Amino acid sequence: MTAPTKNKRDLFKEPGLYDNISLPAASHERPYVAINMVMTADGAISPPDHSYKHISGPEDQRTYRRMRIHFDAIMRGTKTLDIDLDRNLMNDHIVNARTQIGLPNPPFVVILTNTGNVDPNSLIFKHDIYPARPLLFVPEKVVTSSKLQDVAYVIKMDGPQLISTDVLQWLRENKGVERVLSEGGATLNYSLIAENLVDEYFLTISPIIIGESNPRTPVEGKFPFANDKTRTMSLISSISSGDEVFLRYKFECQ
Repeated sequence: MTAPTKNKRDLFKEPGLYDNISLPAASHERPYVAINMVMTADGAISPPDHSYKHISGPEDQRTYRRMRIHFDAIMRGTKTLDIDLDRNLMNDHIVNARTQIGLPNPPFVVILTNTGNVDPNSLIFKHDIYPARPLLFVPEKVVTSSKLQDVAYVIKMDGPQLISTDVLQWLRENKGVERVLSEGGATLNYSLIAENLVDEYFLTISPIIIGESNPRTPVEGKFPFANDKTRTMSLISSISSGDEVFLRYKFECQ
């Protein structure tokens, strides 16, 4: 007799490793910001193509989703909009867990783009579990299509390029956002770190080696930070679960 198929959402009703952590609220200047990423043991955040299995194991997938319990906004770059939505959006278990700690509403979905070249048919715009459309930030001179405006709230910011500091301040002042979680991609993480906006960095090490010569890494910019400007962190915790290791760091003051 074949066992009944489990609803995929039921896999995430159990607590994640970070369910009980306590995070500071916003400062006067900006929301509290954390990054959450997973990478292979040789540094890749994604496999070469879709024929490879996902690099994230069950404990990371559950913890990854349930990290959203603590945050008022989930921030993403445009290269992450077509990732499997069950991995990237809320479900009932997470909503219930948020309610228990006094956050009954789902977090805002925040998308940053300097070009406005965003496909309105991307998966992130097709999910019906969020009560509101994503907030899409673009520079003031960028022209967005009417189709994109139908699926996202387009917010135009001053200047030729987005400044992450200004986006965070807007979220704080206009939406009351206390905490922001960046789920990538690598260039968004770089811009946040370059502007000294990241308070904590959560990184899961997956026990997989792919062996690419130039893999995508969790943080990537056009140029590396100068030798005297590299960012340093202090380790808050290291948790092993199965064959995965979950690292939590705090950024040192710059």
